[in-house]
Order: sequence, then structure tokens, then C-alpha cells
Amino acid sequence: MDLTVPVATGASLDDKIRFEADLLTFRALSDVCAKLRMRVDRHIAPEQQQVQQQQQTETQSVSQKPVQLILLDTVSSTAFETETAFQDQTTNLKQSFESAATEAQAGMDELQTAAPKRLAEGEPTGMTSAAPLVSGATTALTAALGLLKVVQTETSYFGRSFTVAPRALQLELASQWQSQKNVAVFLPDLGAWSSACSVRNDVQQRLDAVIVARASAFKMIHNLSIAMRGIDSKNRSYPSALFALNSAKEQFEAADSLLRELSVRLGTPDETTKLSLLQLLERAARFRSLAEQEDKSTFLLFIEALTAGGSYRVVKNLARSIFWADGVEVAGGVVVMYGLFDPQGKLISSGLISSGKGFLTMKELWAEIAG
Repeated sequence: MDLTVPVATGASLDDKIRFEADLLTFRALSDVCAKLRMRVDRHIAPEQQQVQQQQQTETQSVSQKPVQLILLDTVSSTAFETETAFQDQTTNLKQSFESAATEAQAGMDELQTAAPKRLAEGEPTGMTSAAPLVSGATTALTAALGLLKVVQTETSYFGRSFTVAPRALQLELASQWQSQKNVAVFLPDLGAWSSACSVRNDVQQRLDAVIVARASAFKMIHNLSIAMRGIDSKNRSYPSALFALNSAKEQFEAADSLLRELSVRLGTPDETTKLSLLQLLERAARFRSLAEQEDKSTFLLFIEALTAGGSYRVVKNLARSIFWADGVEVAGGVVVMYGLFDPQGKLISSGLISSGKGFLTMKELWAEIAG
């Protein structure tokens, strides 16, 4: 009788088992957020710790402003940069159109003494009407997600990368303070905001000012072009007037090209951030409105997941297959970077925080989740 027992080949893995590694990675993410909260609390609530350490009595009180913590992501820096760029660009465009109008007016002044030549009705002047603006020179940093490396030994290992959604990281971190009554956490791109209309009004006012300057420049250039066709090219004022006309046209066309682009970008989502220029301006304004509240202690916290991933280990062992089921073990981990700033942008604290779990058997994994 043959008593040979075939050696177990171990469990087979496919993409469907990745859920277990994802669960461990999320558990590690929760641990990272708890560690980060401890680091941040040292700076945003020093008075509270001092009270606890000194064991003050109920008759003693500490004056402390409510704390508000504003969570930032990679899009936040883009929003701030875009707001400044939009304000500068609309100002520059308005000045460019005004300069074009000034050049055209100088040309008209040159022709004041020139003898007029009748221009045939309907003869073209070389000017056409144009439309509005915006080059949303918005750049956004793309989150770098690393791939957890695994090594092949006598035991089989299978690795998988894991993308931590920025929203998941922010909400998990925000939950760390949900029991703290004196700490309010804000994600400025979530929730209703009553001042959104004021941002749109400010944007419209800036664009209106540019459009008014554009219309004035267009009219002056048009009038100068008409006047140029009414005088002889041999007139002594003609060369100076022609130079002014060409200069005014060049300035107008350059500014008008940017204005058209800006108008398109205002309502078109950026390929990287997936937000339009107007949405970025609204987000920046909301950040500012929160940071400028003097009755609160405000802190800005930037967070980003650098790398996250998991691995599986399959031990091909007959005894393990008999006594410990399939021999599959799972691990997961995550690394997060952070920076804590005051409202003026001064760095208060920064660093990397990591956490990992595993290797756990399937039984240990579900016991970990249940706990």
C-alpha cells in the first residue's frame, strides 16, 4: 500500500484576494492618522497639555482661542498660485489694452493737422471685433505613489500597490479630532459656502474692467485706422501715425489672445486638478476667509500619502496546510508626509509617518479587523 502523501502546493492567488491587503493598508492608514494627531496636538493646543501636566484645579482657568485646523492637499497650492496669477493677469491685460488705446490716441494727435482724404463708405479698416479671456496658468503637483517592493525567497511573495485617495486620507485624519469640542477641522472644498457668490462677483468685476479697457482700445484703433486712410501717405504726419497704429494693433492682438484663452479656461476643468479656474479661485478665497478669522487660532496642515501597498506570503508546507489552512499571510503599510504651518506660511512641524501590519494569517487578519 502506497503511504506517500503529496506535498501541498499552497494556495493560489488572484486579483480578487487583494481586498485583504487593502483592509490592512487602511488599518495602517488609521494608525498613521492617530500618530499624526499626536504630533499636531503638541503645537495646536500647548495650553491644554500644560493644564493637564500641572493638574490645575477647577478654579484656575486658561484663556485659549478655539482652534481651527485647515487641511490642505496638492490642489491647495495650485489654488493659491492661481488666485495670485489671475489677479495679476487681469491687471496686466487691462493695462495692455489701456496702453494700446494710448498709442492709438498718439497717432490721432499726429493727424490733427493732416489734410483729410475721403474714405469710401464700407471700406475695411483691418479691425475686427473680438471676444473675452484667460490663460489659467495652473499647475498642480501629482501625488507620487510608491510600489511596495517584495523579495522572492523560498516562500512565495506577491506584492500589490495601493492608491490612497486624498479624500479618504483627509476624512480619516479629520475624524481624529471629532471628539474635541475646541478643535474644528475644515476641508474647504467640501460643504456649502455662503461667500461663493462674492468670489464670482469679484471675478466678473475684474473681467468687466478688462472688457471696458478692451472696448476703448478697439474704438481708438478703429478710429485711427479710418483716419489713416483719409490722408495721403506722403503727409509728414503719416509715418508717425502708422507707427502708432501698428504698435497699438500689436498690443491689442497680444492682449486679446490671452483674454480669449482666459475666458475659455475660466469654465474648463484643468486636466490635472479636474477643476476649472473659477473653482480654484473659489477654493483659494475660502481658504483665505477661514485663515483670516482673528477670533480663532488657525493652523494649516498639508498631508499626502507618499507610498502604500501590501503583500501576500504563501508558504508551501504540508503541515501548514493541514493545521493552518491555506498558508496565506497578508501585510499592508503606508507612508504619509505632512507639514503644519501658521496662517503666514511659517513651518511649525513636518516629517514622515509610517505604519504597517503583517504578516497576518487570514484568521489573524479578521480578528484584527473585528478588534
